[in-house]
Amino acid sequence: MIQDIRLHGYVIASNERYEYFTNIVGPGVYTHFFYEQGKDNRGTNDRFFLSGNEIIIYSDRIYHQGNGGTFCEYMLGMDLPIKDVLKPDIHNRLVMYGAKYDERGERIIFTNNTTGQDTISRIFEEGHAFANYYFFIAGDIQGDGKTVQETLLRFTGKILKRVDLSSDLDGFLIAKKLYQEIGISRWTVFIIKLIDRYALDYYNKFSDIYQKRKSNLSENRESLEILAKQYKLSQSERTRLELDVIQKHPDNVSLVNNYKEVLALYSRKPNEETLLFKRNRIRTLASCQQIPAQLFDNLEQMLNHQAENVVLPDFVSEMQEHVKNLLSDSSTNQLTESDLRQLLQARAKALLQHYAKFDDILMELGKGYGGEKAQLFSIIVAHLERFQSAYEIINSVAFIDDYKLIEEQLYLLARTQDVIDNIKIGFFDELIFRNIARQYLNRYGQERLSRLKNSLQEIIIGEVMPSEIIKAIEKINSEARLRRLIDGHLRESVRDIYKEPLTKVEQEALRKEISGKLQKQGLINDLINSDLFATAIFALREEYLYLNDLLPQIVNNRDRQLRDDFLENSDLDRFRTEELEQQYFRSYKVSSEMLEWFAKEIRG
Repeated sequence: MIQDIRLHGYVIASNERYEYFTNIVGPGVYTHFFYEQGKDNRGTNDRFFLSGNEIIIYSDRIYHQGNGGTFCEYMLGMDLPIKDVLKPDIHNRLVMYGAKYDERGERIIFTNNTTGQDTISRIFEEGHAFANYYFFIAGDIQGDGKTVQETLLRFTGKILKRVDLSSDLDGFLIAKKLYQEIGISRWTVFIIKLIDRYALDYYNKFSDIYQKRKSNLSENRESLEILAKQYKLSQSERTRLELDVIQKHPDNVSLVNNYKEVLALYSRKPNEETLLFKRNRIRTLASCQQIPAQLFDNLEQMLNHQAENVVLPDFVSEMQEHVKNLLSDSSTNQLTESDLRQLLQARAKALLQHYAKFDDILMELGKGYGGEKAQLFSIIVAHLERFQSAYEIINSVAFIDDYKLIEEQLYLLARTQDVIDNIKIGFFDELIFRNIARQYLNRYGQERLSRLKNSLQEIIIGEVMPSEIIKAIEKINSEARLRRLIDGHLRESVRDIYKEPLTKVEQEALRKEISGKLQKQGLINDLINSDLFATAIFALREEYLYLNDLLPQIVNNRDRQLRDDFLENSDLDRFRTEELEQQYFRSYKVSSEMLEWFAKEIRG
């Protein structure tokens, strides 16, 4: 007996860009007439219907009537409810027809108005970028429209919010799983999966490039540009697809999920300093992993509008007041060095705290002005944008091992330093270099930052060429890449190195062995430098010392000074130190009280 049917088609007049799969699972489906191709006053269409429910696919829109709703995987660009963020098993957005939240946004209210329509472009703009689902259920469901919807939500909500859609091809397995989970054999499940094939193809191409060569995306930009032009994808569509790939990469997913959780908690406790510290720390870690800041900015936009009792940071309030005074009728229309100093300090704090709304708030202040006031505001914006560009370049050089610095950027940095230091000697160093140096930098990041800092003044007075600085930083990056490779091979080759120190003979043999592997891969030409290799082995010994000796003492005795002394005198960077701490906490199931103390007193 036929238990399920799958129909495949393309949206009319879409040049096969949009395709759909209709899946029907239930008893006696072979006895029902449930689809037709036709034409009405809205245009030519493909219509699916049963028991008073219908979904009609037109060339530019989808019309629905009856029960059911839509669902899709959460994606950047969609509203992300805080309560869903705090439930790690929820992956999908579910929208029931005729449902809305109450005024407080806490409870769902159902209405009898379940008929509606959406344009296909809006479906992909406001929903998932390439895969969205429509569904309805035919059966003996009693009550009016809103009662039926409440009933269906109880039966379908849990599974549709949690089912993994990432590997679904055509919706069939989802339809079958939903039918089985409902457990009422006389009901029939309809699920239509609507796909944007162009967006999906771009997504898959970018995913393949990112998985294989994520540190060299720029080398593959041309092929992606050609594909985007062929498919007529806008820059915002491309960015959304690319950021989704990046956030789901295995190396990034844990960091991104932690950031979502911290944001959700921070939105409810905006004055909690520990959460602010965690948020900024995650963004710093993300810089090292070359995760675009825009990804985190978008996450904040998805959650910020739901925040309770939002209070602007002091530096934003001060910036607002200062700009308003400068643009007031009583001002002289002149930007003084004192004015610029205060505005730059506010911008630096916003960058340090990754406060993404700073620019929006600033631009709002400049609306409605003309003449001299508009010109003054443009000067303010130009100064802050130039400063931001300089900060972001230096931050990237410090935190990203493979960042490619170019001569134009060095000239921009030199000019910006010259302008800012005219306000106050050493002001550029104070606002940028010192602030970045206080953050989590490994040895190579510190070397790059120091080399760049010492070179800018030399560029200004003409004592050094930008190409020399670029080569010096590339040399540091080359050693950093080699060190990562050595660390990886060491961990694979000598799993008991923590317990038994290697003799000089064993160490030399291992250096030759790992050098041979890297030479075969074409990554190096000669033996690994003996000092570099010894440093890598010593770092592993330091990890063992910290994890098995010092950290238990720090935790048991609540000894912050011991940790500070270790970090001060060790070559182990803070990122790796915190990874070891997390490993220790998981292994020994440290109490929540101790974790809270550690977060506030040690890391805070």
